[in-house]
Amino acid sequence: MEGDWRRYDFFMLPLLLAAVEVISFNIRFDNPSDGQNSWPIRNSVVQKYLLQSKVDFIGLQEVLPSQLVDLQLRLTDYSSISRTREADEQSGESTPLFFHRERWKIDKTHCGTIWLSTQPTKPGSKSWDSSLPRICTWGRFERIGAGEPQTVWVMNTHFDHRGSTARLKSARMIRQKIEQRPKEMIHEPVIVLGDLNTSPGSSPIIALGMADALRESSSGTWNGWDSNNRTGPRIDFILSRELDAITGKVDFLTTKEGRPASDHWPIRAVLRTPRRPY
Repeated sequence: MEGDWRRYDFFMLPLLLAAVEVISFNIRFDNPSDGQNSWPIRNSVVQKYLLQSKVDFIGLQEVLPSQLVDLQLRLTDYSSISRTREADEQSGESTPLFFHRERWKIDKTHCGTIWLSTQPTKPGSKSWDSSLPRICTWGRFERIGAGEPQTVWVMNTHFDHRGSTARLKSARMIRQKIEQRPKEMIHEPVIVLGDLNTSPGSSPIIALGMADALRESSSGTWNGWDSNNRTGPRIDFILSRELDAITGKVDFLTTKEGRPASDHWPIRAVLRTPRRPY
């Protein structure tokens, strides 16, 4: 079908009412030392891409408080939940989760941020061989109006880049969090977004036990600021449970100068409730 798939025509309406579209994007923290790749040069491209995507959920990583303010002001169709990883909630990186406010509302009894450590409720905590505090921001969302799924749990995270034990333990923690949901909610669909700093098929991915929306993709997500690097390691993921992937792809987002909009390429997927036999 030609044209924008978001058109609300007769043929696309059933798909739109039975699907969830998501983006995961490590936007790279605002580092003045990045020079020609610094945030002030990239921010408008990132903001425009996210706003025009019109997806249901956006999971971002490496977001400093000043960057979050920028994004919240410009992503006018979205609300967000966020907490920095440091003990001081006014400093450090976060993994904010944005949701389209006209399509979804958050269940305020089931949302928050956990620290991927042996003390998951202690701000700034880290464990195992993790080089830094690491977090997962999560929420249960209810659809506004008709459509499937009616509810979905979305989790956004950033695993440690050095500690292999920490990555595996973090994956196990998130799986435990999923499996310890209230009994009446245990079969609701789950989406995990994030920079997991590991490769497809590795122990942390196996531990999570979820479907990989980009499993058919041959593209990488780490570009190292090289716009020609499209086959580097894929360390960013969209994983799901109780949902099937319709599409999953890497978006090669660049600035007007032709440089990558981040040192990671963003990824997106369309997920839907599984088809059931008649």
